Amino acid sequence: LGKSMTLNYLVFAENIAEGQRIENFFIQKPNGFGGWDNVFEGTTVGNKRIVPLNGLTTDMLRIFVTSSRDTPEFGKISVY
Repeated sequence: LGKSMTLNYLVFAENIAEGQRIENFFIQKPNGFGGWDNVFEGTTVGNKRIVPLNGLTTDMLRIFVTSSRDTPEFGKISVY
């Protein structure tokens, strides 16, 4: 993200023209001790997935796709 920010939502989408592929994913933030903590776990993404972050303050997030039907193709990724 470039700097520490307070985030309420992560919004992301798949390239739906190629079909819905993601079946399971999780989102992590750094924990300050060299590791990462899970902040959300979910299933399908599709055209748009809105993930509540509930005022999380961080400078970095990462998305892990743990199960998909084919190689995931992300569209837009935004944080608010």
